Amino acid sequence: MYGEGDPRNEYERIIIPATMEGTGQVVNVFVYRYLDQDLVKQTGVHIADGNWRRYMQELPE
Repeated sequence: MYGEGDPRNEYERIIIPATMEGTGQVVNVFVYRYLDQDLVKQTGVHIADGNWRRYMQELPE
């Protein structure tokens, strides 16, 4: 990362609220968002409920 807002960056780091599974507690977390929107549209996967762990566990082996 070259610094916030630098056009050479592939990602931007943002803070978003996330709900802890089990407790329901809301905490702020860092998320790294990929900036190449064309590539994201071609190869990205939308996870409707936002639960990456569950998505990965449900992938066929």
